[in-house]
Amino acid sequence: MASIIDDPNGRRRIQFVAPNGTRKTIRLGKIDRKSAEAINRHVEALLSAKVGGQPMPATRPLGSRASARR
Repeated sequence: MASIIDDPNGRRRIQFVAPNGTRKTIRLGKIDRKSAEAINRHVEALLSAKVGGQPMPATRPLGSRASARR
């Protein structure tokens, strides 16, 4: 499970436990809560696939919003 953490300076980060048991942090910077939750869902999907021995889920890159609207 991944958690969204709000830092006092307005930045957000995601913390999760990697399959090898270490705690990892992804620093997101100053983004809105909705975007942080979307990234959090992607991280959780990747983690569950890795732990379950399943292939990685096919997701579109986060920067491809403009190309998806065409």
